[in-house]
Amino acid sequence: MILFTDMEKALSDALVKKREKQARLRMAADELVRNYRGTLGLAEDAADRVVSTGFQDLFGDHIARPVAAIEVEKDALNFIITTSIISNPMKSFVVSVSIAMREQDKLLSVQIETVSTPILVLNEGVEDRFFEVIEVIKSVVLKKIGTLV
Repeated sequence: MILFTDMEKALSDALVKKREKQARLRMAADELVRNYRGTLGLAEDAADRVVSTGFQDLFGDHIARPVAAIEVEKDALNFIITTSIISNPMKSFVVSVSIAMREQDKLLSVQIETVSTPILVLNEGVEDRFFEVIEVIKSVVLKKIGTLV
């Protein structure tokens, strides 16, 4: 017989699993952003100024936030990586790339806005596991720069 306490435990267990998954996705997103910054050939402080993260609200506005502060919705961590290219002190180009990161059956996949197929990422602890993702992000940034100018 199922008791109310069984339902409470099931809810508690589900909430714990959700929080653990959210933490894993946020940590993976943070790793991706750090690695992306690291591949730009900039000093760390400059890379921090050039690359930022955030999300798009219901009105389409960009809200700057670290990935650790972005909520997981519908089993995905949806965020935006923004790269600011400063051509001179008076002008900069801002290029944003939408990312959706998901975890299912311990596999991590990354969907990049213009790429039709998600990229499967190797397990945590594998060096350069985001290499392919970062190269695709850079390609998207370059394509967008071409349309901005």
